[in-house]
Amino acid sequence: MPRPLLSSRAASHSAGRPGYLLQHRWTAIFIFVILYVCSLLAFRPDLVDIGKSDTPRQTTHPFESNSRKDKTLQHGRSDKEETSASDRGLRRQGVEDDPLYMGDGKLLRGVGPQDRGVAEGAPNAMKDTGNWSARVPEVPAGTMCEAWLTEKDRFKYGRDFSVNPIRVGSLQQKVWEQCSVGCVFSPTTEAVDGNLIDGRGASDLRIVRTMESETNYPMYNVDAAHSAGFSVVMTTNLNSDVPVGYFSWAEYDIMTPPQVKDSPSAAVAFISNCAARTFRLAAIEHFQSLGVGVDSYGGCKRNKPAGADKQKTLPHYKFCLAFENSMEEDYVTEKYFQCLVAGSVPVVIGAPNIDDFEPAPGSHLRIASESDMDAVAQRITQLMVNEEEYERMLRWKREGPSDKFLALVDMAAVHSSCRLCIFLATRFREQEEKDAASQWVSGQGGASDGRPCRCRERTESGEEVTVYHLYVRERGRFEFESVFLRSGALTEQALKVAVLRVFTAKGHVPVWKNERPPILARSNVLRVYSIYPVWATQRAALYGAAALRTDEQVAAFVHNKPCGKLEVIFV
Repeated sequence: MPRPLLSSRAASHSAGRPGYLLQHRWTAIFIFVILYVCSLLAFRPDLVDIGKSDTPRQTTHPFESNSRKDKTLQHGRSDKEETSASDRGLRRQGVEDDPLYMGDGKLLRGVGPQDRGVAEGAPNAMKDTGNWSARVPEVPAGTMCEAWLTEKDRFKYGRDFSVNPIRVGSLQQKVWEQCSVGCVFSPTTEAVDGNLIDGRGASDLRIVRTMESETNYPMYNVDAAHSAGFSVVMTTNLNSDVPVGYFSWAEYDIMTPPQVKDSPSAAVAFISNCAARTFRLAAIEHFQSLGVGVDSYGGCKRNKPAGADKQKTLPHYKFCLAFENSMEEDYVTEKYFQCLVAGSVPVVIGAPNIDDFEPAPGSHLRIASESDMDAVAQRITQLMVNEEEYERMLRWKREGPSDKFLALVDMAAVHSSCRLCIFLATRFREQEEKDAASQWVSGQGGASDGRPCRCRERTESGEEVTVYHLYVRERGRFEFESVFLRSGALTEQALKVAVLRVFTAKGHVPVWKNERPPILARSNVLRVYSIYPVWATQRAALYGAAALRTDEQVAAFVHNKPCGKLEVIFV
């Protein structure tokens, strides 16, 4: 029997008064509609007129990404090329992102920066609780530890991802054929490892993916999202679990040669969000009051005809105003990268760490606060008449960007959806290793001995040497290669040499080889930019203390992390 809308007392009062019951029923329906709309607004910030993005949003649910902003494919094609690429199985993902469902809630919960080896937590993160042997086995005379460990230090994984791939519930069907781990997106929530469809799936384990500013949408802050129950966070912040940046070789032809700067005005601006929480419009006015010409084509402070083609307009100006709608770490949007493509010097209001995104030192101007506007305006005025100094800021266009810049942009050579699958599959395997000590293939005494991870051998002179087994993979790849280090040579240089020896011998082709502009991908010689623990954030790996850059860090990792897993960034 349906539950009455009125209490029993109210119902008795309404006896003989049909209009009374009808009136209150409609009142209840009205209240329900109001509550529904409020809940919708609470979970759909894009419906609320605050912090609007400068570009049209394509969102369809609260944790959706504007997929047009994450342009990179596994093989460097943007969704502008989707039609032509589809015949080759490379159609990119459509507009979708949502909470992730996965079977084991403990597997990924709380995988925040504090748990994955960022600078602040690096020492603790290097300690493992895996199933390795407490003793160091000694190999028989005449046996090399490397060969012995290669055979004995193995794990029989229960899941073959080439047969049973990572499956993600999605709004569209997509097989990421070029992903280094089996990765399938499909419009279902049944029998999946992850769910990108909001509100569906039986697990409370969720993922959030967005390219919005956390300044405008605080729920997208990495720590806040983890605290809210999201186990995997994908944002523009490099401290997120799987970063989703605006940068990519596929979307931006960054090495396009600059053309003649023939505009009489110094700078150009395309700004359409006039309600941003920065001082960018005040900066335009201030520049103009100081005699710095700014041609504005956007909806804000427009003094030029509307409808100009941005890509064709930018290259005519010496300076390009990359004024973001938020000033937060790592929030660097197309405004900045379009300036680089145009060969115009970016003038930045935005990320305080914009230096981390520069193609070369001294290649941009930054307005950190309103107090900087006079100095930056003066610098622009000087550079307008000093061609030699101005050309120095664009030298990277001729000589190539820095390794730091290459290492950053190369991350996007593998699409974020593929990197999500790699992230999940790696976690599955790590948990399987820890939960199944009985499956270790031990060299001596049976499985109860645990995984060896290292062994001892004696040289011809009788010297005892310990050999340590490490596992290393390239960022953006799934499978690991065996790398060995010997006691007495636990140094940063020895680690680099060992990694290069293994990958070079296998004829390894880096993930960015077919993604970079040809001028930046000519060399076949591998160079190491960074080696770091596999669960370190990209911020810690690229710029922080997680990278193993000293002998002390290498030795600490080897001793504290038996059978430790590392990632390498090649440039």
